[in-house]
Parts: sequence; structure tokens; C-alpha cells
Amino acid sequence: MASLLQHPGWMNVLALSLDSPSLPARTSVVEFFLALATVSYPLGHNLVLRTFEALRDTAGEDRAFAGFVRSVYDVADGRGFFGSATAAAGHRKDAVAAAHGVWDAGGDAQTMPRDVREFLISSLALVRYLVELPEQTDYRIELRNRFMASGFSFVLQRLRSLSPREFADILAHVDAFEERARADCDEFVEGLAAGLCGFDMNDSGQVVSALFESFADDANGASMLRSIFQHLLIPARLSAGPVRTKLLFFIDRIISQIVLDRKGLEVDFVATYQVPVDDILLGLVELDRLDATRKELLKTGQRLAELAAEKRRIERNHAALLERTAGLENQLTQRTAELESSRVLFDQYRARQDSIFDELSQ
Repeated sequence: MASLLQHPGWMNVLALSLDSPSLPARTSVVEFFLALATVSYPLGHNLVLRTFEALRDTAGEDRAFAGFVRSVYDVADGRGFFGSATAAAGHRKDAVAAAHGVWDAGGDAQTMPRDVREFLISSLALVRYLVELPEQTDYRIELRNRFMASGFSFVLQRLRSLSPREFADILAHVDAFEERARADCDEFVEGLAAGLCGFDMNDSGQVVSALFESFADDANGASMLRSIFQHLLIPARLSAGPVRTKLLFFIDRIISQIVLDRKGLEVDFVATYQVPVDDILLGLVELDRLDATRKELLKTGQRLAELAAEKRRIERNHAALLERTAGLENQLTQRTAELESSRVLFDQYRARQDSIFDELSQ
């Protein structure tokens, strides 16, 4: 452990094997990280997290766990290895299954290769214990949210489609991960109700002040929050008492389902609307990204139009220059011909002059 702490580069080199074409090689790295995090907590735990952050910088990812979670999802989905020729040739998976570990994700336990099962179990255990080991509830929630933001919710959704009887060893980690998420949510909510957040939750003024203070460094977020309160004033002023109360109840129910989606509510957002909140948020993020891309394309189009106009201007100037050059060449040719004519006349004049001088001499 002391050597690893003194030479973190060793861990960073080892982490590169998480993108290995060999699934057993990836499993070995995951199991080493798991042992390091659990046996040598908290130093090993922190070292593994720092290694994922270094891997994020090396791979150019936005999130520390994005590449690893994507790898787990691809194997769970039966698509082989991300970044390899196997994933690009999924239509030939029957022919290369034995050689590369691609399996039929819709089949039974007998169709899942052993190395695939071992990789999924080790990976789920690593994610589970990286989240579970910290004693602080808010830190566990933060780590869990980082995994979910990296797409781990899609891994859970995919694994939930497996047979509970045939894949019990895999689903045991899924159950434990989700049960701890619900427990942490309950503990967090109870902590808020107990006033552990530093203000009285029953004081409306303090609640509103704390809410806006949480967005002190986010002007857009504060603007959105202010807009929500402004919209709430409409039913508060225009609706009758019973209708207004039911409307606020409905809004409160939706907000609770969104904030605490799949974290222990009796009827959560997915059960009500048949779509996870994570999918909606990812879709909104993707829409923002597409809008930014559209704006960049518009700027690029405008720039191309400007360059095309500049090209046409240069071509016109070039044509004018060629025309002017041709005119100068014609003038030069004409002047040259005139000079040649003058030279011929001059030569004739000199010859006649010499002839006269010769006659006079005689």
C-alpha cells in the first residue's frame, strides 16, 4: 500500500487494462481494485477513486466512471468490448462468440460465458462497495450519483431483465445496491426533517432562503428557481381554495417523485410515467448539446458563406488583374513592334547616310 501511495503512476498504468480486449484481464484489474478498496479502506478506497479520475483525464472523458460504466453496460448488453472490432461487428457475434466473449444477452444462464459472468459480478461488486464503504451518508449519495450520472442506471435496467433464478449471483449485487440507495435516501430525508441541515425545515422563510442560497453560485439555477415560485403564484391567486390545494398536492407529488425517483417511494416516477428521471435529464442535456451543435453549425455556415463571398471577390479581382495584364501585354507588344519599325527605318537611314558619305569621298 505504501508503495502504491508513493507511486500512483503504477495504478494509472494498471487501470489502462480496463480497456483491454481480454475480458479476463479487465476482471483481474477490477478484482484488484475491489480488494484494495475494501481491505485497505480508506487509503485503498481513495487510491482507487483517484485512479478513476486519472483515467478520466487520460481518456478525455467528462466523468471519472464513464468509460468503466460503458464497458460494463456493453458486456451486460451482449455487445462485447467498447472500442474493439467486436463491438463494430455485432452482426457476426455468433461466429466470434467463443473467441471474443460476445454472448446472447437474451439467452439463459448457460449461454453466458464464464468470463462474462465473472466480469459482471466483479464490476458490480466494485461499484457497490465503492459506494457503500464510506460512513458519511452524503458522501455515499454523492458517489452513487456520480455512477448514475455516468450511465450506471442503464446497467441496472439492463441487468433487471435477466432471469432472477439463473442470474441470482449477479442480481444479488443489483438488489444490494438499490436497497442501500433507498436506505441512504430515507436516512437523508430523516436528517433533513430533524434539522440536521442547519435550519428549521418547518420555517417557510428559512426553507426558501436556504434554497436560494444553495444556488448562490449558479445564476441560471437561481433564475429557474425564481421562475418556479413566480408560476406558483398564479394558482395561489386565481384558483379556489380546494382546487388550489389539490393542485399544490399534485405539484408536490410530481416534485417528490422526480427528486426521490427509485429511492424508496411507494409509487415512484418510473412506475407512474414509465420513464426514468435519469433518461429525461440525459435527454435534456442531449437537447442542450444538440442546440449548441446547431448554433455552431449556423456559425460555421455563416463563416463558409463569408469565405465563399471572399473567394468570389478574389476571383473577380484575379479576373480583372488578368484582363489588365493582358491589356498591358498587348500594349507592350504594340510598343515593341513600333520600336522594331523605328529600328528598321533607322538602319535604312544609316545605310543611306553611309552611302552618301562614300559618294562624297570619291
